[in-house]
Amino acid sequence: MIEVTLTGLAMWSLAGTMIIIVFFSWISRWSNRNAERRSLRHRMHCPVCLQVYEDAAVRQVGHCPNCGAANEKGRNRSLG
Repeated sequence: MIEVTLTGLAMWSLAGTMIIIVFFSWISRWSNRNAERRSLRHRMHCPVCLQVYEDAAVRQVGHCPNCGAANEKGRNRSLG
């Protein structure tokens, strides 16, 4: 039989609770980071009217809902 004192039981229960809290907070942060990454993939910025909007369509060129300008998805590294 395992003998456990009251203080030992309290310490183990507190330690177990803290480990569970840390684990679930890590899972929550990881999930939030992935959701933000997925959201950034669809976010577009119009250089004409400076509106930021989301376009989940598959096409490479999207049109701004405010001014109708054609905008490319992804990082545009051109200088022009």
